[in-house]
Amino acid sequence: MDQIIIGTQDPRDIPVFTSGSAYFDNGNLYEMVDDFSLVIRNEGEWNQSGYKNITVNSDSTYVYVDNFVDVTVSGDYDRLYLNYAKRGDIEAHELTFITPYSNGGAWSNMFDVQGDDSANVLTFTRGFTGLEDGWHSDYDSTTSQWTEFVVDLAAGDDVFVYDIDPSANSQQVRSVDGGSGWDVLKLQGDSDDLSFSNIEYVETFDNTLFIDNNVLANNVAQSWGGLVVNGNVAVTSEVDTMQVSSLSDDAIEAIDQYFYATANHEYTPNASTQGVHPSLVTLTIGEKSYTLLLDTDKLDIASDNVIYRESGTIDQDREFNLELGSDDDTFVYDLEVSWYEDPSDAAQYVHHYLDGGEQQGDFDQLLIEQDPQVLEFSNFEYVEYAGELEFTTQTLASNGSELGLIVNGQVNFSDAIDDLQVNELSSAEQQWLEDVGHYDDNMSELVLTIDDSSYTLLMNNEDFSYGVTV
Repeated sequence: MDQIIIGTQDPRDIPVFTSGSAYFDNGNLYEMVDDFSLVIRNEGEWNQSGYKNITVNSDSTYVYVDNFVDVTVSGDYDRLYLNYAKRGDIEAHELTFITPYSNGGAWSNMFDVQGDDSANVLTFTRGFTGLEDGWHSDYDSTTSQWTEFVVDLAAGDDVFVYDIDPSANSQQVRSVDGGSGWDVLKLQGDSDDLSFSNIEYVETFDNTLFIDNNVLANNVAQSWGGLVVNGNVAVTSEVDTMQVSSLSDDAIEAIDQYFYATANHEYTPNASTQGVHPSLVTLTIGEKSYTLLLDTDKLDIASDNVIYRESGTIDQDREFNLELGSDDDTFVYDLEVSWYEDPSDAAQYVHHYLDGGEQQGDFDQLLIEQDPQVLEFSNFEYVEYAGELEFTTQTLASNGSELGLIVNGQVNFSDAIDDLQVNELSSAEQQWLEDVGHYDDNMSELVLTIDDSSYTLLMNNEDFSYGVTV
């Protein structure tokens, strides 16, 4: 049975509709379009005294409620389209679209939404949905800046789509709890004003997911221990270390099985990162560690002196891109490439790029623990490797400070050199080495002249070799 109570004065019950029937009351339209669809629309003024509140309980398959201020909807419907509402208490079932409207911050703008234990898809949107008849063509979507909500998606594999304007002020509440199950958050805007928990997968599109240690602690994918993110991520908490590892075979299989199994669900992603598996990123903040699965070249960390580590074994063709921030960072490269019988073949197919960041005056360190045969790096001031490093003119041109590039390890230079001078360290070079903790009595200044340019290495000259001179 469909029951409708409207207004704060003279409430009335509307009898059960039959297909094609309609009821009009003071500019309000109630219509059973067919055997499955119930449309309730206020065609009078929005916020009209005595007609701005409505309570609906319906068993229709599709329910449309339009142009009321305060809305309560419950029942056994499958899909709900709620347009032009300022606040409400909503039961969310299979599919729910809410298009909010507000006349400002006065009075409540709160939506309290409760999901059920099935797979729910809930969307807060700025675009009208459901009825395509030009109604509300003058809708001002910016009024959604006043909207607040508390959403509990409960059990089941749920999707929450966030597509309204940013909050007008920091006191507003926008909170979603995914509950148990595999829950997806889709961002059609930045998330700096959104609080969420029990979410396993986030898709950002061209927007940015802002996370801190609270977000990391409250969102953990149980199958592989980390929040999966497809898109841009900004970590706002102070991070002490970051370790990047390749995904285990079990994690890759779990992700592939999940996305394959749900590929026909239009509201669920059908690929982890469009065919490229994310990396396992472990962030240490204080005494606690948190895990993310993401594409590292879309990760931004606003912290000083972060130690990054990429570790694991690469047993497939895989690109790796990472640009560090503008602060003093350390990257530990610990990747072993085992896919090719001849390791020299790997460089043709596997490419890893590291960028220490171009901020003048910062000090970025690259500590290499595995053969860097597929590694290209730039904007580092210090490089360390226990084996032999292969340097080219491009290596020198893209790394080092105004005083030079510090190297702890053996270097074989493969390009032609016009001139090579070995000098004692200048006082400025020695002072810099002492300041950054890398001074050694055996270090010298090596000045290489190539064409019309000169480059400086600060290292033990006995560890430098070259094969071509002009």
